[in-house]
Amino acid sequence: MPLAQHFPVIDNRRFEDIVAEARARIPRYTPEWTDFNPGDPGFALVELFAWMSEMLIYRMNLTPKLNYLKFMELIGIELRPARSATTMLAFPVLAGFAATSVNVPALAQVATSEPDPDGRPIIFETDRALTALRAKLDAVQSFDGYSYANLSTLNEPAGAGFLPFGPLAN
Repeated sequence: MPLAQHFPVIDNRRFEDIVAEARARIPRYTPEWTDFNPGDPGFALVELFAWMSEMLIYRMNLTPKLNYLKFMELIGIELRPARSATTMLAFPVLAGFAATSVNVPALAQVATSEPDPDGRPIIFETDRALTALRAKLDAVQSFDGYSYANLSTLNEPAGAGFLPFGPLAN
């Protein structure tokens, strides 16, 4: 019994996709071309090139995974070693909660609201202990290098976040 070959899918376009892509580009590059019927000699060439491209894509998709990885190394892309997934977690302290802070121990497990493709929740663990505070900000100000802007009114709605430094800030 032969071992199953697992080839990476480099390109998944088919003949119809390539023809549709070429047809969508015709008005942009050659606006004088108005006949898109299969009997048109120009469109026959489009279909010929789409057929040849599909054959090349098929052959390219038969490249073994090891060769694919070596080709990627030739252009400077290398595999990274396996590592744990990380995420940023927010632990909100509810307003009706009596304490002003909550201690979250190290290795506390947190599940995602969206399951993985198998239907199981994705579990994350905290890597260190932390303290979640329930503190109300008196004022929110942003400095743009020239002046301060008072953004306290944008922070008024409880539970609603905003971007004090703009959407492009890191």
